[in-house]
Amino acid sequence: MPQRSKRKPAIYSDPAKRCGWYGPGHEVHWIQAKKSWEEPGLVEEGEITHIESGLIRVRIGSEDREYWNHDTECLRRTVRRRGRRVVVQERWSLLKVPSTRGYSCFCIAKSGSPRVECNGH
Repeated sequence: MPQRSKRKPAIYSDPAKRCGWYGPGHEVHWIQAKKSWEEPGLVEEGEITHIESGLIRVRIGSEDREYWNHDTECLRRTVRRRGRRVVVQERWSLLKVPSTRGYSCFCIAKSGSPRVECNGH
């Protein structure tokens, strides 16, 4: 069911680990995060069921979806601290992990879409 997020704006990941590429599955650009807040589109709540070597599996309702991210180790650490609940905004290629201060945002690409490897990961 579509809904507008009422949480605070996004929190970015560790700047020391950024690869500098803002394509799908890489870094979250500040404009991308801002637009996801201002014009959220479809916001779907789900639960991460699997994280491994770039692959992220999310259960949304009764459907399992697969995404790719260049730094799944950072996502794994975040999920360990905050739990498996996530918000997915495919319009903005974002997976968000909620916290008491807002969200940690991860840029995602649909599994099977072309990947561009980055230097850092």
